[in-house]
Amino acid sequence: MRVVDIIRTSEGGRWTIPVMVEAARRGHEAVLMMPEIDQRLGCEAREAGVTVQRCSARLEGAPSLTPWNLGKLRRQIDGIDPDVVLYQLIQTALVVRAATLGAGYARVHQVPGPLYLDHPGIRAVERQLARLDDYVICGDRSTASRYVGLGVSPERVSAIPFGIDVDRFSEDFGDRAYLRQQWGVPVDNFVVVMYAYFYPPRGSLTSGLGVKGHEVLAAAWQRFAARHDDVSLVLVGDGWGEAGDQYRATLINQFLHECPPGSLTFINGQNDGRPFYALADLSVSPSMSESLGAPIEAGAAGVPSIVSDAGGLPETVTDYSGWVFPRGDDAALDARLEQAHAAFREGRLEQMGKVAQTHMRDMVDARKTAAAVVDVLEKAARTHAS
Repeated sequence: MRVVDIIRTSEGGRWTIPVMVEAARRGHEAVLMMPEIDQRLGCEAREAGVTVQRCSARLEGAPSLTPWNLGKLRRQIDGIDPDVVLYQLIQTALVVRAATLGAGYARVHQVPGPLYLDHPGIRAVERQLARLDDYVICGDRSTASRYVGLGVSPERVSAIPFGIDVDRFSEDFGDRAYLRQQWGVPVDNFVVVMYAYFYPPRGSLTSGLGVKGHEVLAAAWQRFAARHDDVSLVLVGDGWGEAGDQYRATLINQFLHECPPGSLTFINGQNDGRPFYALADLSVSPSMSESLGAPIEAGAAGVPSIVSDAGGLPETVTDYSGWVFPRGDDAALDARLEQAHAAFREGRLEQMGKVAQTHMRDMVDARKTAAAVVDVLEKAARTHAS
């Protein structure tokens, strides 16, 4: 069969590559379509042997829904003559659905995260438009249940994580003490890492807090670090866009004024989280909305996590590999940090990290998840053609 995967980013979306590689391995013709083919995603896809194509139409914003733009996209897709079209990210889903009305090929919507479903207006629209998808693939069980709640038949909904190269995260990055010295972190401290972009608040969708919950961690860390002199928090991440940069700068100022001196390290300009998980004792993900997020990479690197109960995050930890707290509850996060610190002092975190690593190998190995996605694409093509 012929598969077309359409995504509106040319930098992110690396999860598309293993799926296209697996489709080609099975003998299918697979094309990955994006706005610009010479940026990060296109370059990495070509290095993996994936056929890439520049999308000639807009894939987001109001102009993307004009008849002229939709017709342009439809002609490009029809020119490939696919059996199934796969699309990610809600803006792209809206455009592709509209452009391919009445098409003779199957359509599969792959959902990276649930944030947009928290908006009542978008949720109402998606309740209707999801009927246009032959199948919906959600990145976690929580989001899959929400689509079933919108009226999509359970037989048309799958929960398949966006996989990662788990072997890549288990590589040896050298001496932990050296890594800590390199980034100015005390060698013997209990080191907590949060690896995430700084996304600004989304109003009521995130209760006025940043999407990743940095403020929640700030409030918890202020109290936790005041009780311990052997703890360090490493916050790794850039701002997402100009608003994110401003938000990050504001939070840095807040953190530095509220938290004990020397307990914080801010790092930006890093596209690889592996060195930071290599120096960490614990990862924390206090998100207000999320699919699986950073804990899958932390776990694959052998690092246990504290996660909020947002979306699919609780699916990333077990009772033996991490802790869960109610989103937005900084007091509960403080208590979980205390439990993790006790585990650190008692020498239990290393074993928890091993359990986390096994859990991630079972859950998010890209070879397994890509195979599961291609299974759905094949099923969609067969069902649509019958």
